[in-house]
Amino acid sequence: AIERERSGAEARLAADRQRLDQVGAEGERLAAKRASLVEERLSLAADLETAKKELTQASGRCDSLESSINERMAHSESLSGDQLALTERLNEREQRHARLDSRRDTLVELIESRSSLDESVRTVLDAKANAPEGSMLSRLVAPLGELIEVSAEDAPAVEASLGAALQALVLDGTVHDAAELAAESLPGRITILPTLGLTESHAADTPEIAQLAPGHVTAVASLVHCQDELRPALERLLSGVMLVRDLDAAMLLAAGPLRGRLCRFVTRDGTVLEADGRILAGPAGRGEGGAGILVHRSELAELDDQLAALDGQLSQDKKELKALAGEAAAINAELHERRVELADAQRARNASENSRDRLTAQLERLDRDLPAIERDLASAAERRAAIETAREELAAKLEGLRRLADEQSAVVAQLEKSGEKLNTDAELATEEVSHARAETGAQRERLTACERELTQAKRERESQETARMRLVQEAEQREARIEEHRVVMSEAKSEEEGARAEAEQGKESLNDLSARMTEAADAVVKVAERLAAVRERATALDRDWQALEVSKREIEVRREHLEERSHQEISLDLAAEFWEYECVMVQGDVARIDQGEVGERIGELAGDIKKLGHVNLDAIEEEQDLVGRNEELAQQVEDIDAARDQLETLIERLADASRDRFKEVFTTIQNNFSGNDGMFRRLFGGGKAELRLLPVMKEDADGNKVEGDIDWLESGIEVIAKPPGKEPRSISQLSGGEKTMTAVALLMSIFQSKPSPFCVLDEVDAALDDANVERFTRIVRQFLDQCHFIVITHNKKTMATADVLFGITQQERGVSTRVPVRFDQVSANGEIKASVREPALGAAG
Repeated sequence: AIERERSGAEARLAADRQRLDQVGAEGERLAAKRASLVEERLSLAADLETAKKELTQASGRCDSLESSINERMAHSESLSGDQLALTERLNEREQRHARLDSRRDTLVELIESRSSLDESVRTVLDAKANAPEGSMLSRLVAPLGELIEVSAEDAPAVEASLGAALQALVLDGTVHDAAELAAESLPGRITILPTLGLTESHAADTPEIAQLAPGHVTAVASLVHCQDELRPALERLLSGVMLVRDLDAAMLLAAGPLRGRLCRFVTRDGTVLEADGRILAGPAGRGEGGAGILVHRSELAELDDQLAALDGQLSQDKKELKALAGEAAAINAELHERRVELADAQRARNASENSRDRLTAQLERLDRDLPAIERDLASAAERRAAIETAREELAAKLEGLRRLADEQSAVVAQLEKSGEKLNTDAELATEEVSHARAETGAQRERLTACERELTQAKRERESQETARMRLVQEAEQREARIEEHRVVMSEAKSEEEGARAEAEQGKESLNDLSARMTEAADAVVKVAERLAAVRERATALDRDWQALEVSKREIEVRREHLEERSHQEISLDLAAEFWEYECVMVQGDVARIDQGEVGERIGELAGDIKKLGHVNLDAIEEEQDLVGRNEELAQQVEDIDAARDQLETLIERLADASRDRFKEVFTTIQNNFSGNDGMFRRLFGGGKAELRLLPVMKEDADGNKVEGDIDWLESGIEVIAKPPGKEPRSISQLSGGEKTMTAVALLMSIFQSKPSPFCVLDEVDAALDDANVERFTRIVRQFLDQCHFIVITHNKKTMATADVLFGITQQERGVSTRVPVRFDQVSANGEIKASVREPALGAAG
């Protein structure tokens, strides 16, 4: 039994030695792992500091670039506003220039065609070029209206003063005799104004007349500029013609200071008061001789000055617009560079944030692992100490067993002598030993189970300790967030108190405004009553004025009727004859007419005319008018035919240019859409697409619809798509997602040909799955340097690729609130940073 116990002790000692070696190896492994973790923690801490510095630098660079981009964008918007204002001003000036230029061409055509002159005068001027040298026609200079100059302001007055004399032909010299005048075959009645042989005129009386009413009259002759040799004739024509402010002033002067003098008065708008009291008013008609000659020439000179000034202004505006366009292009280029730098800086900042978060997570993991390893090392040391203690105890026990074995060996030797006697006792002892061994084995098994349960309990305690520490950390974080919410609640309460105070002030202001509005309403009622009275008085005055106007018009109609009858029946111009008659009567050369005798003579003549029967005396004039009208209509027909030919030519040119331009653009879009590296293959990851023109449908001889040739201006467009793994089909036969992807590919192909500054996409990705959404957003981001995309979507993947999110919420019924969020304002755990969260909460509230 002692040998067996010693053998068991030696076995247990060997097992303890093996366990001790295992515990030592595990301790060394844990120590090495702890050293490695400590070294790794130091390295991670250094990397974390570096990542924080890089993140700070990247954030500063992003902020700097964003502020620079905002400044450039503000400057660009200012330049855009200046460009828009300058473009509008340039367009207005160009339109004004076009109107003035058109008016100038019209005036030049009118002046060159001499349409204001009578036909006989134009015929004489045309015959002047072929007249023999020395004849009277060769000595004709030009109409009087083309040889004098006046300002635009004075042109209507001078033109009304000269009247038909404006188309008088100025003769260089004088008419030698009647034979010379009869030798010329004149086509009609003309007026000739010689520059020599004129008698003394009354022009010298004009300044003297003007002195009788200084400041109220001006001699019209002083307003006209001409050559010196023409001055005497012009002063004779304008003798006694005075320029006055208005017709009332003329009538007062004629009845006052200038009464009894042969003076004619003219206003700046062309109203003439004749010496006999006749008033010539209203615009001059085209048929009146010389009407519009001076006005047109004065207006032409004024238009030339205005066009010259406009040309200078247009040149200056174009230079400024070109400079602004260059500056805007430079700013756009700089904005593009800044955006590229900002994108790089943001990517670097995001990488730094990811690195910082990764390193922080690794440090937190190491901080959690190191205490566990320390505890494992302490446990291993405790187990090693326990094993060593048990080993020492077993060694001491083994030594005792060895001594006992030696003693028992001596006893055995003595007992062997009496072995036969003790065999029976030995067998009994053997049975007892077997029973004890069985009980010892059971005890050992129970001990091993208890050790396993103890080890499992230790592990559970360590895991619970780790969970407890994690819960403590979460509780600390939640307490910090609760404290932040408390701060926000206190700020909200202070803002609520301020809002209530502002509401009280608003109520007081509203009461004051209500009182002021009541006073204003009373004042409005009083003013309305006064206005009604004034309107009634104005109505009465207007009614009286209308009655006076009707009476005046009736008298004028009666006078015009008498003048017209005298002109038609006896070809007598009463106005001119009456003026001459009064002039002669004033001089006393002619006695008054016996009205009775003249009346009897008029009756006799009227009877003779009545006996002659009805004769159309206007037939010749009507024929001339019809001939002129026929020529005018023929000229208009020729003009219309020429305009039609020009329009047809222009339409053909536009069609050719449109066809070439559309063909070029269609080919470019077709290559961008269906090429080997086109948008369709890039979006679908393969496949094939075709963009083609449809033949134009036309009717055959039987009236049936058949396909014709392709017309670049009339043909329709068909899209044939073949997604990967499918047959080619029309776009109308594709699924919703395939239609969307095909439409996006075509849109981006058009953008490649001619980018648009802004693009709005409304629920484009609604029919797309996650993989196609990723392709769609990747393609969209490739165009951000050329276009700004505004995407209306509910897809989270699409939102994740955006730079700015705008949410619309209705915290109050019927009131929509916009809440913008930038991704650089969201932390790694999905929370909005405190620096931007508080203003946003205040705005939402």
